[in-house]
Amino acid sequence: MFFFEFLTLDKKRVLTLNEVEENNFYELIITTYSGLYRYNIHDIVSINGKTFKTPNIEFECKSNENIICNGTKFYVNTFNNIIKKIEKETNEFVSFFQLFIKNNRISFIIEPKNENFDIGTFKNILMKNLDKINIKLENVYIMKKGYRDSLFVKEVCPGKTITSTKLSTILDKKIGRRFYKGNNITLIWIYEMF
Repeated sequence: MFFFEFLTLDKKRVLTLNEVEENNFYELIITTYSGLYRYNIHDIVSINGKTFKTPNIEFECKSNENIICNGTKFYVNTFNNIIKKIEKETNEFVSFFQLFIKNNRISFIIEPKNENFDIGTFKNILMKNLDKINIKLENVYIMKKGYRDSLFVKEVCPGKTITSTKLSTILDKKIGRRFYKGNNITLIWIYEMF
C-alpha cells in the first residue's frame, strides 16, 4: 500500500491526490508501509483524466532531466512533447534524440526512423515550436541509423545491462565531434561523455 503526495514544481506546496489539478506537473512523493516516509523519487508526473473517480498519474520525466535556457527551466518532457507533435504533423518519425544548449540556443541530435527523413520540414516546424517557448534553435544534427545503439556500447559496462541503462537526453558534459558526409547531408557524431 502506498500513499502519494505531489510537490509542485516551484517546491512551495505538497498536495494530496484529491488536490491535484489535471494537466499540471508535480514531483511524486511516496510513503509506504515498508518504511519509505515522504520519499521524493524525483519523478515528474502529470494528471491526465480519471478512471472512475481516481486521477490517472502519468510519468513525464525525471526531475534532474532539465535545462535552463534564457533563465527558464525546461524539463525534457517539453521537448518529448514537441517531437511527438512534429511527428504527428509531418509523419516523420524520430527513433532517438538528444539535445544540448550552448549560448542560450538549443541543438538537437536526431536519429530518424527512415532514410528519407525530411530534415528541412522537420527543422522549420521545430523552430516554430521552440519560438513559442522563447528558445532559439542553433542546429539539428541527423545521425546515421545505429547511433543510439552505439551509445549503449559506450555506456554498458560489466554488471550492467541495456535495460538498466538510461541514455542521457540532455547532454551537459564535454561533447566530442566526428563528421561524416553522405547523401548530401552532413552527418555528425556527437557524444563523448566523461
